[in-house]
Amino acid sequence: VLRMGLPALEVLMGRLAPGRAAGERVRAVRLIGELVQTIKVPQGQIAGFQQAVTDVLRLLQSMALERDFSGRAELLCTLGKVAANPLAAREADTVVMRTLHEALKSADAMLMPRVIEGLSYIAASRRAQADTIVSTAGLLHRLLNDMVLDLSSESKQVNGESVIEITGVEKFTAILPVVLKGIGRIASSANCPPLTRQEL
Repeated sequence: VLRMGLPALEVLMGRLAPGRAAGERVRAVRLIGELVQTIKVPQGQIAGFQQAVTDVLRLLQSMALERDFSGRAELLCTLGKVAANPLAAREADTVVMRTLHEALKSADAMLMPRVIEGLSYIAASRRAQADTIVSTAGLLHRLLNDMVLDLSSESKQVNGESVIEITGVEKFTAILPVVLKGIGRIASSANCPPLTRQEL
């Protein structure tokens, strides 16, 4: 599917229709995220691809309003990946960033890692503005620092043996890998400000 380019994108968009099975829609969202990262645009077809990316962004943005969509985390990450594509309209960054930042406020712990991943793709894109890069890098840095503060342990006796219970570990398994990849993605991007790169 990923090698087909634009025709695959059109088919996948059709799979996002509300009447489709939930699993099929989630799989299509994931494949769109992978496709926009690897797509090669043949000479003379840039306009068609730009329109397709714009259409995908509109569709995904409207799906982001579906609070009961079962693949919401995947959807939000894919929004960031599509907005980061060089063929996406520059204005899309602002709208998608706002959507992703609103999702970060959610109490849903399953959303956070994928939203962070989507934000890092936008901040690492070729056309990312310095303020987007700096604010996203700052967010990742704060998340990294907060993880250390959230870790706690408690020692207790169970059946005559000392048992140490560590809480807060779930952040290290779910969020830490995404934060570290995001930091690497942003720091290795061509337009990352030197001071931000050094801080990361």
